[in-house]
Amino acid sequence: MHGSGAGVIVMPLAECPTPGWDARATASVEIQGDGAAEPVMVGLFGLLSDAAMRAFDLDVPVVAAEIGFDPLIAGFPPASLAHALPQFPHIERDLSLILDEPVRWSDLSGVVEGLGLDCLEWCGFVGAFRGRQVGPGKKSVTMRLRFRDTERTLRHEEVDPQTEAVVLQLKERFGAELRE
Repeated sequence: MHGSGAGVIVMPLAECPTPGWDARATASVEIQGDGAAEPVMVGLFGLLSDAAMRAFDLDVPVVAAEIGFDPLIAGFPPASLAHALPQFPHIERDLSLILDEPVRWSDLSGVVEGLGLDCLEWCGFVGAFRGRQVGPGKKSVTMRLRFRDTERTLRHEEVDPQTEAVVLQLKERFGAELRE
């Protein structure tokens, strides 16, 4: 939907409507178009439940998705919205954090966005890792922070304290440790 003026909203679900999916790791995908009063759900995605994994003799986690094409087709062809390219470069920081398994991405990103950091343009999920290196009951989550000022070029000395504030807040809230 890029360039269409529609926004994509991913929301974790408290209850999973699809049998065989893990209720703790399921989210809806909605689109919010220009002028639309309410977002429209276009799909779901999530991990298969442990029972479904056993039933199909699967050894590794599997992500499943349901996509409803009717709302997507209804919005086609999209109205093209052109935006000027940024005048100044961004600075990105990747943070790999060791966390307890139950901590959700939505909790992490909500804390980061709630900090109201100067010039934070975007906070995104990069990946997750589970294995011996991080320990039992733990996972490593990598997030990317993108900073940009619309008036001038940022300096690393301006972004570093904000990155440290993110790490400190996630450590206080979730016991996160920065992965070396």
